[in-house]
Amino acid sequence: MWKWLEYQIRDYFAFSRREVRAFVGLLGLMAGVMAFPPVWQAWRTPAPGSFLADQAKLDSLKAELDIRQPIWKVYPGASYPNRPEKTKARLFAFDPNLVGSEEWQQLGLKKHLADRIVKYRAKGGKFRVKKDLLRIYGFPTDHYATLRPYVRLPDTLAGNVYARGQGFGKEQGRSGRPFFDSGRTFAAGEDFRPQPFDLNAVDTVALEKLKGIGPALSRRIVRYRERLGGFVQLAQVREVYGLDSAAVEEVLRYASLRAGDGVKRINVNVATAEELVRHPYFSPRLAAVVVAYRQQHGDFTDLASLAAIRLLDASTLRKLEPYVSF
Repeated sequence: MWKWLEYQIRDYFAFSRREVRAFVGLLGLMAGVMAFPPVWQAWRTPAPGSFLADQAKLDSLKAELDIRQPIWKVYPGASYPNRPEKTKARLFAFDPNLVGSEEWQQLGLKKHLADRIVKYRAKGGKFRVKKDLLRIYGFPTDHYATLRPYVRLPDTLAGNVYARGQGFGKEQGRSGRPFFDSGRTFAAGEDFRPQPFDLNAVDTVALEKLKGIGPALSRRIVRYRERLGGFVQLAQVREVYGLDSAAVEEVLRYASLRAGDGVKRINVNVATAEELVRHPYFSPRLAAVVVAYRQQHGDFTDLASLAAIRLLDASTLRKLEPYVSF
């Protein structure tokens, strides 16, 4: 049979013996490909009874979910049995010039804001009226409205009456309130002018007295100082975003740096990349490289070992020197 078929193919197509075998093999392959789909479909098709079984399982699961769903709605926190309860503020009468960080936290403030208020007082800041609380950078206005009835401070000072008695208008008396409250009198008009200040201790209120420095820029200067860990050079004010040359010169005119006023340093041997990148001089890429280099080569010992990182150019290294520790 095969010889007869081979002869017919060779005679009709003028194939060689080898070509005939290839041709027959190709025909067989094509036949197999054409026959595969119906065979596969017939093999994969389940028995009619299996559909009924699957449908019964689905109906059972749906019924069980319908039963449990109301329980989840009644107890939305059931998935988190160990979730700590949010601490509620405990309101009580207080003098903001006397309470400490823990008392501020009991009143509903976050720890970093409570510490900022205590630090403000430690540097000579004082609250004279209730609204002075809003001078603190980041103090929430809605929470001030909650605390206002409990603050043991007057709403306004009687110093304005004294000021009007000296010939000043209402607005002039309000702007000179701290001066009048001290019981002094004016020697000259310079009492309302900006006074020299320590750049690492000045608050936003004093900065706003400078020409060209409004609330937004004053907050930006204080925020940049906190990110740095403190200024080590007056020229660093030029790095604050949004300060034009006139505003910078106005700040430098009154600013100074107290000798020996320490800055906050970052230990590059323990800091994570997320902690490093919070500093203005660490880019995300540089922070990641520092951590990777430390993990591969061990702790840094001094500034020279940190300089081994090729990504650190000489200029950035000089700027980082006062802010890193080992």
